[in-house]
Amino acid sequence: MFGRLTTMRLKTAEEALRRGRLDEAWETAVAPDVAKLRSAQNLIARVCDALLERAQQHLMGCRFREALGDLDKAARCGVQTDQVAEWRQRTLRAMEKHDDQQRRQRHALDAASRELAAGALTMAGGHLERVPDAAAGKQPLQDDLAVRAERARRMVADARAALDARQFAAAADRLETARRDHATSTEALELADALSQRLNDQVHQALEEGQLDRAAHLLGLSLRVDDQRPETAELTRAMNWIDQAGRAVRGGKFDDAAMLLSKFCRAVSGAAWAEQTRRHVDEVRERIAEIARGPLGLRETGPGVGGTESSKPDVTMSYHGGLPARAAAIHASAGVEAMPRGAAVELPRRLLLRIDGVGSFLLLRGGRVAIGRAGAQADLPIQADLSERHAEVLRSGEDYFLIASSGVELAGQPVQQALLSPGDRIQLNRRVRLTFERPSRKSPTAVLKLGDGVRSLTDVRRAILWSGPILIGPTAECHIPVRGGPTLVLMERGGTIQVRVMPSAGTPAIGGAATPVGLDQPVEIGDLRLYVQGLSGSSGGPLS
Repeated sequence: MFGRLTTMRLKTAEEALRRGRLDEAWETAVAPDVAKLRSAQNLIARVCDALLERAQQHLMGCRFREALGDLDKAARCGVQTDQVAEWRQRTLRAMEKHDDQQRRQRHALDAASRELAAGALTMAGGHLERVPDAAAGKQPLQDDLAVRAERARRMVADARAALDARQFAAAADRLETARRDHATSTEALELADALSQRLNDQVHQALEEGQLDRAAHLLGLSLRVDDQRPETAELTRAMNWIDQAGRAVRGGKFDDAAMLLSKFCRAVSGAAWAEQTRRHVDEVRERIAEIARGPLGLRETGPGVGGTESSKPDVTMSYHGGLPARAAAIHASAGVEAMPRGAAVELPRRLLLRIDGVGSFLLLRGGRVAIGRAGAQADLPIQADLSERHAEVLRSGEDYFLIASSGVELAGQPVQQALLSPGDRIQLNRRVRLTFERPSRKSPTAVLKLGDGVRSLTDVRRAILWSGPILIGPTAECHIPVRGGPTLVLMERGGTIQVRVMPSAGTPAIGGAATPVGLDQPVEIGDLRLYVQGLSGSSGGPLS
């Protein structure tokens, strides 16, 4: 009875296979009771062939999961095992390759979306070209790219029309919109170049004519269009200089204003108004200097000085003008103890530093140094046939400028105003030569070295333009050269002069913290003995 049932099931499986019900035929054919029949082996082989054929169709349609399912069923048939294994490997390789292609397509679509958002349409188009047309998500991106490209083209055309009509702000706005949509558009880049050049020309013209508000407005547009052009950077610096000069004038800083105006005039050579303004500022500075040299500027003490015998000096004013010796005398007459070494005073503009065994050095404080003949009102007096104020060196920030009032040559060329660079040779007349140096990057202090045969007071060979730490030592970066020993740093702190040893590898600091240096009071640091002396007036000798 059971044998007849098994035979009937085998016939049912054959009928299912004939009618195309492959899964039903396979399930019955591989059942243990049917598969053991000798007559079932032919059916099982035909079912395996049908499963291999259907797996290949799934593979062609990239239905890899279905293909692997049919190959698993074919393997359970127990026939054609080598062929089934081969097709399984083919399917796995094809599935891996397909998954890799899908990942690449997704990455390309993501990259295209990012480039579109950044306005890089050319890059976005390149990514989309690597994606098949049938890929999901490609068409919306292509449509967005086309819309942006057309909008950018229209905005560039509008910007060009606005530029032709000299509507610079509208042109900049349209161009900005076009570049948001298509940042790498050749037409947009060409228009940006033309618009930037036109704007810079207009800025330069406005600066020449003194239309500073218009220049600032146009410069802002130029920076929006292209902030990398060298011409735009130069105009920006010129605009900053003129703004700073205005603030300096309003703050009464006429030296700074003159320097900034000089920079501006070199950058914008046709600005006659700026040159005239600079001359006016120079006149103001000269008037202020004349006042300072007159009786009002020479008044150095309070109401008690010069009065009756019973009137006492105003000791709160006794150090005004940097006259420590006279101030000490006033303090003594008032019954006040002399100030200790290193106490804070208002230092003179001119000091004489003496270093035993090394020499004397003129220390000039302040941002303006006058050079002229000895006996005149000059900060650096020279025994030669010069005018009273033959030339001046002015400091602005870390820059130094040479201003000539008489015949002066710089590097062999006549000059009236010039920015000084390290190594510049200054010729005041046929015999007077000076060299400008900036020895150290650690300090803005500069040095004027007197040439051979040039004589100043007390055999000074170097004038130190003191605006930061002064280095004294054996290295090339020192302002004052000294053979051997450590490097010393001379500095001003709160109205006092201090000196300390600059620590270096293998050289222990001597004396620890900074040592105060009082005027006319010797100080010994290591093997060096130095003292600082105040100088009166502009070109006189030491204070008495």
